[in-house]
This record gives sequence, structure tokens and C-alpha cells, in this order.
Amino acid sequence: MTSMPRRDATSRLWARAVQWLSSGCLLVAGGIALFSLWAWWQGDWRLAALDNQTVPVAPSTAVLLLLLAVALTLHQRWGARPVARIFGIAAAAITAAVAVAVIVQNLAGLDSRWEQWLAGVPATVLGIPVGRMSPFTAGVFLLAALSL
Repeated sequence: MTSMPRRDATSRLWARAVQWLSSGCLLVAGGIALFSLWAWWQGDWRLAALDNQTVPVAPSTAVLLLLLAVALTLHQRWGARPVARIFGIAAAAITAAVAVAVIVQNLAGLDSRWEQWLAGVPATVLGIPVGRMSPFTAGVFLLAALSL
């Protein structure tokens, strides 16, 4: 019976380590989103690209990434509070709606006025439009929203 308290202490230690790791990942994701939005706001999307051959994070992608990072941080810190739950539901709904819109627009061959307004750049890198969310990224965001 003396091993039971040791197991509890070990599992608490692992739970704490996982919580710190997830907090760090949320911080990195939010930081990437904020940096990308800052680069677009500065008018130089190349700041968000690693080099001339890399497509930067689209502004719409950065907005959704930041929204989900904030929602998950609120859930992690104050998950039982109604504000955190409501914000999480709203973030998931907004993310799902934008993701579905991007997927439908790509399938229909339409341009997104919202993304044109956010990016304001008709540039391409290696034939890939800059400032537009990829349909694959939209699919990942849809899955993430459904998982919340």
C-alpha cells in the first residue's frame, strides 16, 4: 500500500508536465499568429515568410490560429467558468464557419472577399497565392473546431 501515494505523486507530476507543455505550445501558436498578423499589418508579408520561396501564414489563418489558442488557453486555465465555455463554443463555431466557407469557395473556384481584404496582395510564391488560406489548412481548422 505504500506504492499508492508514490503513483499519485508521479501521475500528478506527469499531469503538471503535460499542462506546462500544452501551455508552451499554445504560447508558441499564439506567438506565430501574432507575428504573422503584425507582418501583414506592417505591409510586408515577406517578414512572415522564412525566405523568398516560402508562402507565409495567411492573415485569415493567423486570425483563426490566434482565436483557437486563446480559447484553449481560457479552457485550460478556467475551463469550468461560463465565460471560458462560451468563448470556446464561439471560437469553434467561427472557426468551423470560416473553414467551411474556404473549402466551398475553393471547390467552387470563387475568391474570398474577406481574404482579399485581409491580405490585400495579389502576389504568388511558386504559383501559390499569398494571403489565402489553403483548403487543406481549412480542413485542419474544421477538424480542430469539431474537436472542441
